[in-house]
Amino acid sequence: MRDDLSDDGQPLNEVFNWDRRLDRGMDELIGIARGVLADGAFVVQEAQFLFDWLTRNEPVRRDYFGKFIYDALGHALADDELSAEEEDALVSILLRFVGPTPEGLPDGSYSTDLPLDDPPPTLELSAKSFCFTGRFIFGTRRQCQSAITTWGGRVHQYPVFATDYLVIGDIGSRDWIHSSSGRKIERAIEIRSQGHPIKIVAERHWITCVECVNEESPTASQPIGQSNSNGAPVPQTLAGKTIVVTGTLKNYSREEIQAAITRHGGRASGSVSKKTSFVLAGDEAGSKLDKAMQLGVPVITEDDFQRMIG
Repeated sequence: MRDDLSDDGQPLNEVFNWDRRLDRGMDELIGIARGVLADGAFVVQEAQFLFDWLTRNEPVRRDYFGKFIYDALGHALADDELSAEEEDALVSILLRFVGPTPEGLPDGSYSTDLPLDDPPPTLELSAKSFCFTGRFIFGTRRQCQSAITTWGGRVHQYPVFATDYLVIGDIGSRDWIHSSSGRKIERAIEIRSQGHPIKIVAERHWITCVECVNEESPTASQPIGQSNSNGAPVPQTLAGKTIVVTGTLKNYSREEIQAAITRHGGRASGSVSKKTSFVLAGDEAGSKLDKAMQLGVPVITEDDFQRMIG
């Protein structure tokens, strides 16, 4: 028997096994939370069971998310009862932790609301630094980063003390809490606990701020003085237009169509709103097309787009 192992063959040094215990514990906590929420109620016996479970699982209890839930349970159970208001509050916390499943993505869940700044702060884009984590409705992570640099901001690949904002994608994977996405959130929380004012916001709030900037400065992202390979200026036939692309196109990759929109003076957006000029729909267009129809936003085909740019 090795001296550094227990009788059960486990490392005696708990720090050595900490991350694995935390990951396994978070899996179990998510399962317990979903089980509790299955019937929409949260009785005192369930609250006590979850509180006792967290008490026994130190890595989870000391993690930001586990501590948040543990403290809320301890406060609610201080009198060994659970009022209707306390039950509603605990159900709300667990829903924010687990998140609902996004429509059409049965294996996913929305990113947690727990670490987000409340109320959401006003975002400044120019001369500020952003870090992105998760999966985004707006587009790829590169597209999100490009939106920041367009307005004079900076991008950090990982949260550091100089990071101003961490933006959490609204679509997260089922194991987000111990993926690289979760690690970035944990690092941002650690930085904030040391007195550095990094702000943590949801993608939906970031998109709202980006759209406000676009409305205030509609030409900010338009190219100036671009020309074709023969030196002739590119006709700015899409000047002032905000265009959302959805589905698969025959002649363009997603990057190519966005470049074409920008080259002709338009702005490619990742979300449909009443400010959208039109939606370019390819094959197998999804929820963006549905939203365009609901809002009455014009929908064009790839051939229509080709005619528009000449």
